[in-house]
Amino acid sequence: MFTIPKGCCNRDHLMPATKFDIGAGALGRCPHTLSDAGLGKHLLLVADQNTWLAAGKEVHTILQHNGYSVNRHVFSNLE
Repeated sequence: MFTIPKGCCNRDHLMPATKFDIGAGALGRCPHTLSDAGLGKHLLLVADQNTWLAAGKEVHTILQHNGYSVNRHVFSNLE
C-alpha cells in the first residue's frame, strides 16, 4: 500500500500496489500488468512534467491503443 501525499483536498490517499513490472519493455507490458492487477479499463494517469516526458506520454498512448480509457493530469509546478 502506498500513501499518496496530501493534495489540494488536504487528505492522504491510499493506493494498493499489487504488482510491479520493471526493466526492459515494461512500458509495453503496462496493459497486461494492469489487467493482471484487476484495475479495470478506466484510469487516471498522474505525472509531473519530467515523468510525462520520460515515459508518461508513451504509456498513455500504449494504454489507449489497448482499449483503455485514460484521463491524465500532469503537474506543472512540482519541485
